Amino acid sequence: MRDMILAMLVLALALGGATLLEFSGVEHTLWLIALVGGAGGLAGGVAMDLLRQAARG
Repeated sequence: MRDMILAMLVLALALGGATLLEFSGVEHTLWLIALVGGAGGLAGGVAMDLLRQAARG
């Protein structure tokens, strides 16, 4: 159960951070898009690993 909560927290933080960046009006440069995409991919991988651990027990 703890791993599922942590996974949802990781995803919520990643989406919240991306949303705040969008609302802040920062210009969409290529390096920023790459940075946010990489961070989102990393957060998704961490969340998937936590969900896999939660499914095992």
